[in-house]
Amino acid sequence: MGRNKLKLVLVAGDATALTIGYAIVIAVSGYVGQRGWLDTIVLVAASVAIGLLSMRGQGLFLARVSAVRIVEMTRSTRAMAILALGMIVFDRVLQLGFRIRYIVAASVVAWF
Repeated sequence: MGRNKLKLVLVAGDATALTIGYAIVIAVSGYVGQRGWLDTIVLVAASVAIGLLSMRGQGLFLARVSAVRIVEMTRSTRAMAILALGMIVFDRVLQLGFRIRYIVAASVVAWF
């Protein structure tokens, strides 16, 4: 029971960090005023989904990876790069109009 609760807390924390990271950059960039709330919600939801999948793909939800700090940092950085690339593809396919520099900035903010 304890392991599942810890994993849930880790996933919830990562989802929150991704949401806040993208929300800050979206707010600063003025994207909401240009494209509206629906596109903004889709963009943030996609960033959280792609980010969590990339983190899972890098094994960041495993205790043995999280125990070694340098491995965790390396894989976190790689996961955020995958997130940025995934969001660029997602944006281009759906034509949401979110600039590449904002996608990269949001991924960096979410990484911190």
